[in-house]
Amino acid sequence: MSEPFTFHRNIDKMGRLVIPRDVRQALGLSAGDSVAIRITEEGVLLTPTTSK
Repeated sequence: MSEPFTFHRNIDKMGRLVIPRDVRQALGLSAGDSVAIRITEEGVLLTPTTSK
């Protein structure tokens, strides 16, 4: 993804949030991959922690 994207998603009753397919594809993420979740001053940062 060369341009910044903004996606809006709802958190379900189980506390889950779906990462949009376009984002997963751009980051090379697949089911079972791991991401680091960091809280920053700007919000939440998700970073892939698996290498392909």
